[in-house]
Amino acid sequence: MMRSLPKYTRAVDGGKFNIVDEFGTRYDGLEGWIMSGIMGFCGCGDPREALDLLHQVLEIIGERQPNADMSVWEQTSEQLDRLLAAKNDAVHPGLYWSYLYMLDSHRLIDHGGNIRGSWLTSKGHELVELLRVWRLEMAATADSPAKDSPTKDDA
Repeated sequence: MMRSLPKYTRAVDGGKFNIVDEFGTRYDGLEGWIMSGIMGFCGCGDPREALDLLHQVLEIIGERQPNADMSVWEQTSEQLDRLLAAKNDAVHPGLYWSYLYMLDSHRLIDHGGNIRGSWLTSKGHELVELLRVWRLEMAATADSPAKDSPTKDDA
């Protein structure tokens, strides 16, 4: 059985929403929960850009279904290539593959013969939904990530 996302609850501390995981660890909102509690990232640097990219990548992969027409698989592969700069000589090709391996190691994607043709696991689908909520919350507070970044529809 595929492991789903860890269980959590939302708690209000001083008028601010925090996330409390099943072990009692507190996270600063959905952003902190996804970055540290789910993905295991430290959260420094630019977590909003990191989550924005994660959301875009998972949404593109989420369009793939085992019985989908081959053109869907080809289109989504091209979208991922553009988004992760796989065909850009200025970017190390290992970055593309490492990103997909990271998603696989977190059990967000699964694949058959080649990781480039991955699809979302149930855990991946759960994270996409959580990232949608996060994005809506950011938009509601005018803290939306990557306002100028393309969405999957633009890619």
